[in-house]
Amino acid sequence: MSAGGIGVTPVYPQFARQGMVLTCHPLAASAGMQLLQAGGNAVDAALAAVWTEMVVLPMATGMGADVLALVWEREADGPEVLLGLGPAPSGATVQAAHAEGFTDTLPRDSIFAASVPGSVDGLETLRERGARLSREMHLASARHYAEMGFALSRRGARLIERARLRERGGEPILQALAPDGAVQPGALIRQPDLARTLRDIAAAGRAGFYDGAFGDALIRFSRLQRGWFTPDDRHGGFSRWVKPWRCEVPRLGTLFGTPAPTAGRVVAAAMALMEQVRDSRVRTGQANCGGQWGRAGSPGTDGPDGMDLVARARSMALQVRDEAGDIGLETLLAQPEQLAMAAQRLADGHYSHWTPTGTGTSLVVTADADGTLVAVMHSLSGVNFGSAQLVPGTGVVLNSRLARHTPVADLHPGLVPKTTLNLVAVRDADGSRIVGGTPGGDQQSLWVLQLLCRLQNGWPLADAVGAPRWWDAGSRRALTVEDRLSAADIEALTDLGWVVDRVPPWGASGGYQVVRESPGTLCGVSDPRIEGGFVVW
Repeated sequence: MSAGGIGVTPVYPQFARQGMVLTCHPLAASAGMQLLQAGGNAVDAALAAVWTEMVVLPMATGMGADVLALVWEREADGPEVLLGLGPAPSGATVQAAHAEGFTDTLPRDSIFAASVPGSVDGLETLRERGARLSREMHLASARHYAEMGFALSRRGARLIERARLRERGGEPILQALAPDGAVQPGALIRQPDLARTLRDIAAAGRAGFYDGAFGDALIRFSRLQRGWFTPDDRHGGFSRWVKPWRCEVPRLGTLFGTPAPTAGRVVAAAMALMEQVRDSRVRTGQANCGGQWGRAGSPGTDGPDGMDLVARARSMALQVRDEAGDIGLETLLAQPEQLAMAAQRLADGHYSHWTPTGTGTSLVVTADADGTLVAVMHSLSGVNFGSAQLVPGTGVVLNSRLARHTPVADLHPGLVPKTTLNLVAVRDADGSRIVGGTPGGDQQSLWVLQLLCRLQNGWPLADAVGAPRWWDAGSRRALTVEDRLSAADIEALTDLGWVVDRVPPWGASGGYQVVRESPGTLCGVSDPRIEGGFVVW
């Protein structure tokens, strides 16, 4: 498999000089570009787009969600990372969980699954970082679509149907979105309660949210549901700017990623493991630079052997993180002996089983004429609509972050749960900068690896996004592939021990949003697998 073999593809690069906005919904792209053309910068555009997505993509994100952001100014040595991830509520203790009968994990479809919403605090922290325009302008489009309504897209209708809200106790969400029961493409979705919450935020920022009507409603709802939120959770100020991790990757450049508690280190560890295996095979004369190692002799996703290695390297990195946390991944990267031992296990065919979880995430990437690149990932977590808990009178759905990766034994107030969210950035050999990522739950790290390996192998950005996507099941040695692989590739994967399942040719989920900035030129690609949007200037 090669870039030239992926067939006719709807993926086209978009070029611009003044600005670019890539989103998971067309209305959000339009909102972001309006602020760029009104004199705003990439931060302003990202804020407008994210606030809009929180209204028009209620199944994936919202004010009850979390935020992860990456900001890279042209003259900076690397990006800065914003962790807008809410902590466990003040009543969340092991004893409280045991009193409810929870001994292992927390139930996803319940108030117990929710951490303190981080999105509003995170977006306010991003605004304070360098926005030029007012908060009111950032929220204008979001308020408009909440008050006046927006036409539901085909994908949106499908995701609402797939969320099975009636089965999950989410009937209040359905009633809020579609009082007449019309959840179908083109349906007008109005959210007056959410509009009031947005009005409070526009007027007073984080204080208008945590200390305002939403905070009051959250505490009342928590008491009614025997939840763990208390008045001590009615504050923001927990978001923080941190440095990214960085590493040098041959034939790619300097790779930057988001640190704990995100899944970014999984990407770094998997890349290092693959390089170690490659170096070993080169030394022993086993590398096949024309096929399994791709165009430039790098272990990529260009063929069955490369796919096999990427999947197993990622699974091993996940296993290390699950057993020893990010400290284990950092130790693996810092100690050559441990890295060599792990790489040998990979070379011997080892696959680490892991338990996949669902997704509910969106992503915005923006760029401006000053060379600032911004990526913002925001997520309710879980499978569509997070915890399926709507805070009455606010229009805000709570996330399910605590139910994803937090064993009851680790629960304590203030805990910031692990998250599958991660963003990456690259400075390549010619000085170009790349920023991006993809939604996709636990598959985010694997799909980011596929993108990076293809770029490492010299693929153009659009081909790297458009190539057939695939993922492993985790709990069993099975790959699901977009049905554009050849019969020979499928047979080879089977010979390597994989059970192969197929989805339609463009049937994978996720949705890459990636921008490359070269001197004087912006190039962006928005994934056609979602009903996303892009606007260039």
